[in-house]
Amino acid sequence: MACLGAPLAARMALVMAGSMGLPGAILASSPQAGVKDTPAASAPDTTAESKHRWQYSIGLKATVQDVGAPIREARVRPMLGLRYGRWRIGADTGDNWLRHTGFIKEPNVEYEWLDTARLRVGLSARIQNLEDHSSFDGFSGGRNTVRARAYLTYRLTPHWSLDAEITQDLLLRGDGTTLSAGVSYIWPVGDRHTLSLSTGLGWATGTHLQTRYRELPAPAGGWQAGLATLGGGLSWRTQITPHWAWFASVSTRRTLGQLGDISPSTTLWGGQTGVLYFSR
Repeated sequence: MACLGAPLAARMALVMAGSMGLPGAILASSPQAGVKDTPAASAPDTTAESKHRWQYSIGLKATVQDVGAPIREARVRPMLGLRYGRWRIGADTGDNWLRHTGFIKEPNVEYEWLDTARLRVGLSARIQNLEDHSSFDGFSGGRNTVRARAYLTYRLTPHWSLDAEITQDLLLRGDGTTLSAGVSYIWPVGDRHTLSLSTGLGWATGTHLQTRYRELPAPAGGWQAGLATLGGGLSWRTQITPHWAWFASVSTRRTLGQLGDISPSTTLWGGQTGVLYFSR
């Protein structure tokens, strides 16, 4: 019986191979038939997807600058932002909201050339009103120019970082060039709050100082390029919910060089506060 059983089994296998085809017979004889192996690499790349989608933000900000000078500025304005990949227009859209602190700057267009765990480098440009030094919003009158900005932030440790930036009036309408460099300390307070302290030096060309402080009497011999301010600031950011955020900052600057000689106050103050909604 054992000798008959082996040929019978062989003939049945040949019949199955003929009816199903050779691949089907091999699959049917496999102990893992019907089980498909899915490699981990076939999982969707959510990181790449998040970098290539539209995001927006909307909010309101109140700002006061140069308190202590005759050209003090105070205003309340809406904030709008739109982001796709490395490109951003307008206000912050919520990426790394608690990682980057300080005064909220609103370029008309910004490109993040590099953004790693340690180094952040970017380029931006904005249409700047030469009368009140604000970004173009379609409401303020007066002459405008295009101001370009290149910035760099290098994280020495999870808390300490070095910051530098250069700005330039691209249309050469009298707003010149500025340079600034400083150091900042970021202190996370729980998972939803960040406190930061910063200090730095500011340098400017004579044309920028002449335009920026045109309401002050000109110094003897005219404005010259040099150090203009030594400042510091305190900033607080809160992630209220995944979509809502609140921020507040206060800063002070001590005038140096020619600006310090003619300014009625050697110490200037500024601050801002506001709320933002992120689309996420």
